[in-house]
Amino acid sequence: MTMNIDTYKQDPYKSFSDQRKRFELLTQKKEKRNNTLIAAASFVGATLPLALYNIKKGNCSQIKDTFQNVNSKTKDKAFSLLKLVDVDNIKQIGLSIGGAILASVGMGVALDKNKENRKEKAKEGIYGFLNCMIPMGIISTAEFVLRKNNIKTGVLGKVGMIAGGVGGGMFINNKVSNKINKEIFGKNDKDFKERKMKPTDCLVHFDDILGLFVISKIPYVESLGKILPLIYTHSGIEAGSKKKE
Repeated sequence: MTMNIDTYKQDPYKSFSDQRKRFELLTQKKEKRNNTLIAAASFVGATLPLALYNIKKGNCSQIKDTFQNVNSKTKDKAFSLLKLVDVDNIKQIGLSIGGAILASVGMGVALDKNKENRKEKAKEGIYGFLNCMIPMGIISTAEFVLRKNNIKTGVLGKVGMIAGGVGGGMFINNKVSNKINKEIFGKNDKDFKERKMKPTDCLVHFDDILGLFVISKIPYVESLGKILPLIYTHSGIEAGSKKKE
């Protein structure tokens, strides 16, 4: 005990410095744990609703046949399970990204006691969901009209529709989501700032572009529908871990 007092007298800042380092270490560990929980919640949210939907659609029959086939290899069984998270239409995309964002934002809000951070998570969740679904809705509507009128489009035509859908959808989403967020969070907030649309949003939301290629049934890209839930998991993590800048 005497040694501790003497040490403190020799260096009065050492005790404070050690405490600060311990606090920083604990904060880093807590942040890492929270990020892991948010990521896990987002993954479950992106895959579970989709799997339940695909089971209801009857996708389990092929999986069951694969597992019952004595000649099936482990690789075949693993690939058959991916049918549970396969995406090929806008409803499945909505379930996956909606589930990811709801689960991750819910987990993030539960873990973060800062009210301003909670608000930012909800705002980012609304923006992220609409930024995905509005371009999807535009493309789906355009394709429905083309099919109804028996108008066929090649790969280049579909790519052009997707480019227009993403550009127009991002612009519409920026207006709609900012209006929604302002109505919900900005009425009594003098410092409320609208999220500005940036050219880099196209790159950040690569998942939306890939999703549009999938639902547009473009050859080769269509098969990538199985990885969309993983990409939407990332979108959920962005919303769930968002903090006030």
